[in-house]
Amino acid sequence: MKTIAVDPSSRIEVQFNSLGQAYGDGSISLSSFLGPLVREIVPYKLTDLRKLPKDTRAILWQCIQGNEKPESTPSRVDVWIRAHQKKKGEAVNTKAAKTIAKINSIRDDLPKSSSMNPKEDALANVLGPENSGRVRGFGK
Repeated sequence: MKTIAVDPSSRIEVQFNSLGQAYGDGSISLSSFLGPLVREIVPYKLTDLRKLPKDTRAILWQCIQGNEKPESTPSRVDVWIRAHQKKKGEAVNTKAAKTIAKINSIRDDLPKSSSMNPKEDALANVLGPENSGRVRGFGK
């Protein structure tokens, strides 16, 4: 789906008639790209596209142009820290505050590649090895 807009070497030419409607072989690929994109981004309760919020419209346009930036998923360290903070960003208690401080100091020293390995990331260094059947920061 996204290779149509992202990879310049694989772009497909789409022809439009005088009314701005796509036709020909490229129109099938265009609709196959736009359909799932719109279903993913546009709220299903929207009854009039003219009422689409400007930020959503901007996201759609970036995706269509191929300029969208890949969304990075938070690491389990980020999830654990966020789960142990209040809405304002302060730790839920003093023990959590000390642990978060240790995690942040260790995370700065570790290479980026270790952040994806749950056995070598900052959370494992501070809290120790995982218990059987559980992975911290990812739930059950």
